[in-house]
Amino acid sequence: MLHIGLTGGIASGKSTVVTMLRELGAGIVDCDVIAHDVVEPGSEGLAAVAAAFGPKTLLADESMDRAYIGSVVFGDKAKKAQLEAILFPLIHAGIDGEIKKIEENKKKSCHFP
Repeated sequence: MLHIGLTGGIASGKSTVVTMLRELGAGIVDCDVIAHDVVEPGSEGLAAVAAAFGPKTLLADESMDRAYIGSVVFGDKAKKAQLEAILFPLIHAGIDGEIKKIEENKKKSCHFP
């Protein structure tokens, strides 16, 4: 099965290309959606992030405080690596799961971050 990775900057036409590929029958794996899903309230990913980075990680509605996490990790390479070590395996597993679903449906796949 052919896998295509689609990347690009803001407003570079990724969504247009994805729409065209979807219309041609390609299965689409949206890595941004998966990255958000792994830190949904009640998820294993969010629990691990909160355990590693403390209670300020969670907002009142139990969702992740992305601004707080950003302020912690983007100036500290070790903290960023710690966050990536928690989330990347979960994101990769999500991507693999979506690819498997696409392959079971015998579609081509396209992945984009």
